[in-house]
Parts: sequence; C-alpha cells; structure tokens
Amino acid sequence: MIEAMNNQPEAKPAAMARDAIIFIPGLSSGLVDQSVDAISRRIRSALDRNAQTGKARFVLQEGQDEDYAEDRKTRLRTILRRDASGDTPLVDIYELKYAETLTKTLAESSPLGQIVSLGRVLAGDFVKLLASVRRRGKSLQQKLQLWWLSFIMLLVTLYGVLLLVAAFGAGLQVWSELSSGPGGMAVSTPAAAPERKAAAEGNAVPASGDSTGIKTQEGAPPAQAHGAGKPPDAKDPGAQSWMQKIKALPWDKWSQWSQWIVVIFAALAGLTKKQVKDMLGSAAAEYVCARDYIAIAGRKAAIAGQLAALLEHIVEKDLTYRKIHIVSYSFGSLVAIDSMFPNIPPGKRFEQIDTLVTIGCPFDLVRTYWPAYFKDRMKPDRAPKKWMNVYSPLDVLGSNFRDDQKHGNAGVGVELTEAAAKTVKPVNLCFGRGMELPDLAPADLIFMVGFRAHTSYLGDPEGTSISCFDLLVPHLFDSEGALR
Repeated sequence: MIEAMNNQPEAKPAAMARDAIIFIPGLSSGLVDQSVDAISRRIRSALDRNAQTGKARFVLQEGQDEDYAEDRKTRLRTILRRDASGDTPLVDIYELKYAETLTKTLAESSPLGQIVSLGRVLAGDFVKLLASVRRRGKSLQQKLQLWWLSFIMLLVTLYGVLLLVAAFGAGLQVWSELSSGPGGMAVSTPAAAPERKAAAEGNAVPASGDSTGIKTQEGAPPAQAHGAGKPPDAKDPGAQSWMQKIKALPWDKWSQWSQWIVVIFAALAGLTKKQVKDMLGSAAAEYVCARDYIAIAGRKAAIAGQLAALLEHIVEKDLTYRKIHIVSYSFGSLVAIDSMFPNIPPGKRFEQIDTLVTIGCPFDLVRTYWPAYFKDRMKPDRAPKKWMNVYSPLDVLGSNFRDDQKHGNAGVGVELTEAAAKTVKPVNLCFGRGMELPDLAPADLIFMVGFRAHTSYLGDPEGTSISCFDLLVPHLFDSEGALR
C-alpha cells in the first residue's frame, strides 16, 4: 500500500497568476543599458539565482510592441517559469519611455539656445548651492562632488560661449572685408589696404586713378568718385560711430584666443575616459531638463499622464494580474514618486499598485536644494502596499532617506497633507555595501567616482553579474510560488 502511494505521480502545483512590472528608466541611457530587454534578462537571471531548487528555469519570451496611447508605444517582455509541468507565464514587464517627452524641446533648439538654457540654470541655482551647505541630506563629500559637477557644467557653458566668440569674430572679419571695398566687394589688391585703413580712421583719402582699379572723373566730389552717390556726412553719425566702435574691438585677438582654448578643451576631452565623456556629453541637456522638471514642473504633468495611460492600458487588458509593481531607476524614481504621491488626488488606477521600487533615487539630492519639494502630497488609498528603496553608499545621486550616511531604516520620506498628517517612508535595501564614500581618495572625487557608482545597480545587460534585482526578487515574488 505504501509502495503504491510512493509510485503515484507528483501533484502539479496550481497555476500561478502572473504579475506585471512597469519599469521607469533613468535619463542617461547611454551610460547603462536600461532597455526593457536588458532589464528582463537581469530579472530572469536574478530569479534563477534565487530559486529554491534547480528544477525550474526561467526563460524570456519574444518581445512585442504595444500601443497604449496616441503616438505612444511600450515594449513588453514576458518571463516564463519552465519546469516539468510546462511553461508558466510569471511576469510581464512593460517600459515607460518618457525621456523624449522631457528633453525634446531643448534637444530640438539651436546650440545657442542650449547654451543660454544651461547658463540660465547655473546662474539660477548658484544661491541654492550656497544655501545647501547647512542643509542635511547629503554629506560634505557628496556636496563637494555635486559642486564639482556644477563647475564642469559651467566649463561646458564657457566652452560654448568661446565657440560663439570665435565664430562671431571670424564672421565679423569676413563681413568687414566684404563691406570695405567699392560696391560691397572686397578689394584684394595691396594698394587698397592703406585706403581702407585710412577710411576706417576717418581720414581723407586722395583720389587716385588706378590704385584701386577704378577711374575717377576729374572734379567729381570724393563721394561720387567712390560710387557712394551721396556725401559722407549724409550718413547717420550715431550709426557710423557705433559701427566704428564695433570694428575697433579686438575681435581678431579674441577669435584667436578662443580658437586656442577650444583646441585645448578638445585635446583634454580626447584624453578623458569614454565613460566620463559620455556622461558629460548628455549631462548638460538632461541637467537642464531635470532641473526644470523639479523647479518649475517642466513637462511633469505630461509625463504623469503618460504613466497613467500606460497603467490604464495594463488594467484594461484581458489578463488579470496578481500584482502590479512599479520599478524605477534614477530620475525615473522621481517620476514614480511624483505620480504615486502627487499634489492633487491621484488617479484611481494607482490604487492597484502593490509595490513601488526606487533604485538610486535622487530624493536626498532634491530635498537638499528644494526642501519643500516632497511636502503636501497625497497618496492612493491602500497603495502602495510596499515601498522599497535600493541605494549604494558610494552613489552621490542615490538616497538612504536619512539625514546622515548611516545604514538603517529611513528617517524621512514623502510628507502628506496636514489632513493626513503622515509621512510615507520606504524600506531601505543597501546594495554594494563595503567601501564607503569617506574612504575615497581626492582623485576619486575629481574623476566623479560617486557619479559613476550610480550605474552599478543594474549590472551587465546580459544578467550574468549580480545586480540589485538579486535583492529585490525575493521581495517581489512569493517564495512558495515562483521561487519554489
């Protein structure tokens, strides 16, 4: 009897309802692969490493694009659990592409407009940099690196100004040459140079028959001899004086110096490591757009509406999801927080969010410069049920939601309205604990190691290295279900 019972086939587990993840990436996609394909591979590998047994494998289904709003697409990847009972869909992963919504206006503007925008932001934030000295949220080492980044952005602005000076100086020289000759044409003969110089100085120029290649009629007025058609004093004295002042400026020297400085900047950029160059190449435009998003709510409503439309698309599908999670990284964490905890009543669909995950969230950075940014907020009823925050001790942009750099529970969070009288705080998960920011050498600060640590959370795109998802998977998926 016992033997007969042992020979019975093993009971198959009940079918699992799948989860849904909305991944909100950061802005600097060129520094680390944040595509939904790469994120799916990382989560799949983390599921394999966290499974209780080796009987199950996790595989990726082919991706597909879906329309969820007018001119809006999302890419969907599905992770399957494969075991003896077959393939079971475990989680659908969607991505929210908002970077174009945020940066399109500035990206399409002229180089001059971009330089002016960067200069405007740097000038406007100078007082905030000074005021941040006494504020908590970031350590002195972190603030030094942030000030260093602001200085680099200032150099980028000056570099653009020098380019404009060099171009304007060269253009003015060409224009001066073209406008100095008869009829607006440049006179290239050597004999014409003294006459142009004398004319610029306001001295009388004796008529000559062939020195300029133009024959004059005897007895004709000087102005008619040069083809002007009217006496010189007929011109506006103010305009003539203004033009003379412009021409008198040392444009040739300024242009030469600007050209040399541009060459030096280019040489230094060529010696810089590719990762740092890539970071600086896109940082200026993203810096301006991110700052305007925070300071003047630039494009904030449009991005929040985009996320709400994607969530509506997911809820309206025929599938019934067990849980819906929002997983956000870097600046995408601010998008997630602003959408989950807005200053107005949030949409009903956000009540279905089970878990909010923020990775490398710049919460502490924002509250250091804008102390009231996360105050007077609202939240959906009973959502999110969990909020997990992943941070690294070396990451300058990441946050531990504390007023010190110690590890432990979050001490600050999103402050709700006075009616709610509550602060929503995340559960902290430390990734990469070991080396701390005070252990870095001054050279590490100069080469912005604290900023480069911001890219360490996700690991390699193929998912072969340990990533922050190894910390998150046990919290997102039931160990008795997906990880059994």
